[in-house]
Amino acid sequence: MSLKLHGLPISNYCNVAKTALLEKGVAFEEVMLMPSQDENVLAMSPMGKIPVLEIDGRFLPESQAIIAYLERAYPEPSLVPADSMDAGRAQQIHQFTDLYIDGAARKLLGAAFMGRETTPETIEEVSGELNKAMKALARTVSFDNFVIGDSLSHADIAVFWQCGLASEILTALGQPDPAAVLNYGEYKDRLSARPAFAESLAARKAAFEQMMKDRNK
Repeated sequence: MSLKLHGLPISNYCNVAKTALLEKGVAFEEVMLMPSQDENVLAMSPMGKIPVLEIDGRFLPESQAIIAYLERAYPEPSLVPADSMDAGRAQQIHQFTDLYIDGAARKLLGAAFMGRETTPETIEEVSGELNKAMKALARTVSFDNFVIGDSLSHADIAVFWQCGLASEILTALGQPDPAAVLNYGEYKDRLSARPAFAESLAARKAAFEQMMKDRNK
């Protein structure tokens, strides 16, 4: 079976999918793909978004869908807790971070890193949304070990990438880190040291630095 992950190393959603692939030890090829409304991209991803996993010439977009596929195709090691309630909670946390953390922070992505204009009112609004979401997440999980049980799940991958990007966006705009309430520094360090996360982080760092150089030319 041939797998190709289409996307960009600076994309948090691509890194969710990539980290899952690496944690499972699945062989895959990375293919650079910009999100676009071009017909060739829409043929792969109906909304023109990334990531897209290509499986023997068939295309599967959306990071949560990619993880669901990987769990069925490559069940070990599992990224879904064995207990039914824990599996449901892992999905809840993953969806929570996508909707309420990335969903809020993304409104300021262009202003933080691409020089796009925003307003103090928008920054204040997004800060309020993120503070509320981070406090809710802090009430939901503990970061003593993994967010669900004693092993890594896709919820950890989502929390790591979505909360990390939200922190970067707000602090780049001179705002307090909304994730400070999580008090999860040691947890982030543990995940960052795992080979799958470390590889994804290194590729993202190099791509981000190149993006900023290109922007400042």
